[in-house]
Amino acid sequence: MRYGVLFSLQDPPGSSIGHQAVYDAALAQIVDAERQGYEWVNLTEHHVAADGYLPAILPMLAAIAAVTTRIRLSTGMLILTLHNPVRIAEEAAVVDILSHGRLTLGVAVGYRHVEFEAMGVDYATRGRRFDESVEILERAWTGEPFTYEGEVFNLPEIVVRPVPVQRPGIPLWLGGTTPVALRRAVRHGSPCFPGATDAIDVVRDRMARYDRLREELAARSARELVLPRLCVVAGSTDEARRLAFPAIRAMYQTYQSWGLPVDFSAALRNWDELDELVIVGDADHCRQAVERYRELGTTDLMLQFAMPTIDPRVAAESQARFMADVRLRADLDTGSGKEARLSGDSDRAVIDDHPNKVSVDASVGGEAPAPEADKPGWNNMDVRWLITRDTVGASQSVFGVTYFPPGAKHDVHRHDNAEEVEYLIAGSGIARVGRDNVAMAVGDAVFVPRNEYHGFHNTSDTETAVMVWSYAGAASLEEAGYVTEAEDQGGGE
Repeated sequence: MRYGVLFSLQDPPGSSIGHQAVYDAALAQIVDAERQGYEWVNLTEHHVAADGYLPAILPMLAAIAAVTTRIRLSTGMLILTLHNPVRIAEEAAVVDILSHGRLTLGVAVGYRHVEFEAMGVDYATRGRRFDESVEILERAWTGEPFTYEGEVFNLPEIVVRPVPVQRPGIPLWLGGTTPVALRRAVRHGSPCFPGATDAIDVVRDRMARYDRLREELAARSARELVLPRLCVVAGSTDEARRLAFPAIRAMYQTYQSWGLPVDFSAALRNWDELDELVIVGDADHCRQAVERYRELGTTDLMLQFAMPTIDPRVAAESQARFMADVRLRADLDTGSGKEARLSGDSDRAVIDDHPNKVSVDASVGGEAPAPEADKPGWNNMDVRWLITRDTVGASQSVFGVTYFPPGAKHDVHRHDNAEEVEYLIAGSGIARVGRDNVAMAVGDAVFVPRNEYHGFHNTSDTETAVMVWSYAGAASLEEAGYVTEAEDQGGGE
């Protein structure tokens, strides 16, 4: 299960925070989220909202692209029917270029009458308008001349450039969970994307319908569930609820005032019911909630820590706590359902029973074992659990650092005057740990304590884990031509 951070950038009238602080804090949180190991930043859109709900989703994504390098950018959702699809195709392509191909565009039909009135769009045409807009996006991103004749849009021969980095175009998520919308999503190969206001039983029902449609339509795309959730993690469940409740109430009451056909009054009086909608509590409570969503088949959990009325510092701390205290123990499983655990107060994370586990004192030197094709999720580089140590406030916490596909350089470490390029390539390799060379197969991980080498530099002030890469059959780092920082006089490879 992948994790993302979700932002709507709301600030209600009368708030002491202000939108300048909300936006500044969001950018800082997103930079932190990338370092902490979140894999997505997800933005959501509305218009003419009293609390300033984010109305300019692509400009905000462009700003995020400028301060990040790895985390994927997504919209969940951009209300496509309120926009000119040619303009969206152009702006999205620019964001994809600025982000070096990191954009996924989630698009939805919309439901607020006032938004359509404000934008001069006929509400009654929104279904057809949406379908035609998706077709125009996909044609536009080819970069080739095209014409379009539809019920809503008629375009002369045009060409839309620049084209996105991603080919044949930017990935699309088609939102909505009505029967018509789900059928459209399945036909297009999109995930199921319920709302943050859908209780877990509702999500379960939507997934059952999604699965039936996948079978009926013989879907060949991956079965995916992208699920947004409001989230606060604190030292105790009582404290988390105290911090979260005013924000949850403000958001739910706003949605009800917009005509969302859900009554939240009972849930706002009873935390047992509210827990079916949100992830709020101490680390143990939140881990139990995450496990329930995992059992539903959730592939991507989008967590909104920054909510209206919540101090941005509280949101940032909650975001850090989730990765340190919830995700690490809930999601660092080994493929057999067992979770990683910390060895008491020590600095070492023990990955119990992982099929490719390598200890720092095992397999020293020699030839690494060949990758095993029967270990799905590891030998194909679908790796989501590197571990690094960093500072959260005054306390130390362990973070997961996520997903480095084949050929991609990792950015566990940031260097002021050098760039570290450790490639994850199918094959085998040697990791230097302390004075030993440890043979590794693809999917292995090895923990490197402070003051020990892991091939490229001395980890004097951090602790990290190393995923395997390839040294083209070399028996050691030195033979492969790599040098440590201590040996590097500025000309190291």
